[in-house]
Amino acid sequence: MSTITPQWTHRPPATQPTHASAPPPLLTPERLNTLLRSGPDRTAQAKSPETPRPSTAAAAAASAPANASPSAPEAKLTTDLNELNAALTKDTIDRIVRDPNARSSRTLVARTRALLTPANIRSMVRGPNAQANAATLEGLGQRLGKEPLTATLKSASTDAEQAVVNQLKLNNLENLGKAYEGGGGTSDILNDYNTSRARVDALKSNLSAMQTSAHSLGDIGASLTKEKIAALRAPGPASDTAPDAAPKAEHPTRQHNTYRFNALNESPLDAPREISGFMAGDKLDLSGIRAQLNKPLQLVERFSGASAEMQIHYLPSTRTSVITIAGNPGEPPFVLRVFGEVRFSNIVS
Repeated sequence: MSTITPQWTHRPPATQPTHASAPPPLLTPERLNTLLRSGPDRTAQAKSPETPRPSTAAAAAASAPANASPSAPEAKLTTDLNELNAALTKDTIDRIVRDPNARSSRTLVARTRALLTPANIRSMVRGPNAQANAATLEGLGQRLGKEPLTATLKSASTDAEQAVVNQLKLNNLENLGKAYEGGGGTSDILNDYNTSRARVDALKSNLSAMQTSAHSLGDIGASLTKEKIAALRAPGPASDTAPDAAPKAEHPTRQHNTYRFNALNESPLDAPREISGFMAGDKLDLSGIRAQLNKPLQLVERFSGASAEMQIHYLPSTRTSVITIAGNPGEPPFVLRVFGEVRFSNIVS
């Protein structure tokens, strides 16, 4: 039986590493394949969304005074874009990847996501500053492209690993000195071992956070390619641009939905919840789970046994996603099945 890989990797999902402190496997490949390939559970009620919120453009239009200038929203977006472009430099991106859990890193990533939505980009590239905004967006897309982010992640990972290796070498030299002088008993050896193990575990967690940060930025960069910006710049049907045509709602049939989970036990491994009809632009709000675990959710390729690690699996043939989040030791994991493609950019935490 074949296994399904996470959406951003070509390697099969690995089972839980086997060592004394690790919990049992969170989700076996066989169980994962069953969840991805089987249809909806008709005996269970699907998760309902929160009350849909209006799009950014619709909300701005509804709250604007009657005599407001039509170009005011676009002008504000242009100002915000230029400020973001000045803040999101190559050095800043490097710092975000190297220290993703820093408040400044999280704030800037959240600011970037909030501004660079399809609706906002469409307004930026169709107004009076369309050409300049498009060039700015393409520049941001190049800085957040796969190639530069891969290079940044590789450099950051190498530096983090080397720092730990250097520290371990220094500890070994100190231990040799103690042994030469007749010191270094059993208790010292055990303390050094535990310290070294803690440094290695911290390194693994740090590398995982770096990888998650790079993938998150890459999702944003992938939406800023020249082709995607050009598609948003393109006018709609002729009837939409006719002088006498009435303005149409940006999403005439459906607003984006938000599905909120506040605790791991809302969708446990033995009874996963389901979401039907998940579409691009919909959100999974997992901020309550992040608060419960008291640490950021980290997208990982392999579970290490640490809490708050998350995997996203997707099977295109059935258009089914499975999201898994590791809980604290001894707690069952969060396992959610979604009928539709879920990307890291769809998750709010």
